Amino acid sequence: MKIKGGNHIEPKNGDNYIPVGSVEFVLDYYKVYHGINNIKPINVPKELMTTEFLKRQVFISDNSTLIDNPPASLFIKPLNRIKGLTFIMSNKDQIGVPDGRFFISEVVGIESEWRGFVFNGELLDIRCYLGEFDLFPDVDLVREMIGAYKNSPRAYTIDVGVGRKLGTFLIECHQFFSTGLYGFTHYNVLPQMFISCHNEILDGNRKEAIE
Repeated sequence: MKIKGGNHIEPKNGDNYIPVGSVEFVLDYYKVYHGINNIKPINVPKELMTTEFLKRQVFISDNSTLIDNPPASLFIKPLNRIKGLTFIMSNKDQIGVPDGRFFISEVVGIESEWRGFVFNGELLDIRCYLGEFDLFPDVDLVREMIGAYKNSPRAYTIDVGVGRKLGTFLIECHQFFSTGLYGFTHYNVLPQMFISCHNEILDGNRKEAIE
């Protein structure tokens, strides 16, 4: 198995391993050892597509239906690819929008960004990963988001932004692999979180997220 950067990993029983590393490493592992070509990002779950949680315009579209004159700048990322090309547009004619479906979010002011770590429906910790560390999110609202996300993986992260005007709002959720921990140190459950994510991917319990 070739890993980007020139290194190689070739264990005889590689399919018995649980991959922990970069997005490229983990995706390569699942492709080589388990024939999984892509793991789709969660982005914003359907249950959380509400004004209460998002506090901004968020929608899914393709390049043929993107509005020509958006009322505000839009953040655009591929709907079905992790770490795909992202960009910001204010007018469709100013840039070439590639083919495909996209997760699109209105650009709003974010003073700080926080990552919550969730296992079995419980918020274990929340850590600042960008911006003002002393501008703390509304943890009760984050717990409401977690409670509303009924069809969630056992282990996942929930990213929220904090704006001085908007308060706390959902950015997106992630399955628990290739996850930036930002000081999360619950080592008693961390292995279980990696294992549960791995098992869900292999068991196909979240078929909408696997190709």
